[in-house]
Amino acid sequence: MGTAQAIKAYTVSSQESLVHGSSGAQLVVMLYDGVIDAVTAAAELCSNTHDYAPFGRQVGRAITILGGLRETLDFDGGQPVAGYLLDFYNAITSKILLAQQKRDRAMFLDCARLVADVRGSWVKLSTVN
Repeated sequence: MGTAQAIKAYTVSSQESLVHGSSGAQLVVMLYDGVIDAVTAAAELCSNTHDYAPFGRQVGRAITILGGLRETLDFDGGQPVAGYLLDFYNAITSKILLAQQKRDRAMFLDCARLVADVRGSWVKLSTVN
């Protein structure tokens, strides 16, 4: 096994360990971190007009994570918060897609800021449980 493969295997193993020992709120924080990382990376890549693949992968990663968050909402036991989060996830998804279309770095960074704001609430929730 090469060094790069070993590092990747260790990273995956470490992430799985984190996930298995985490509360639901901590997992949501980790997913928010993934969205923030992806849109921040997209912001840095959006001015590169020669290589679209890494840019598209980061946008796709953020959209996929938001879709996963959307699917976990509990509309039966979690109203009205689930409705507010659905609206938030839909709005952020739309803004990311618009930022992708315009290749607008500032818009991507604004998405990261908005997600970070909501992430802060989940961090507080994860420390209560």
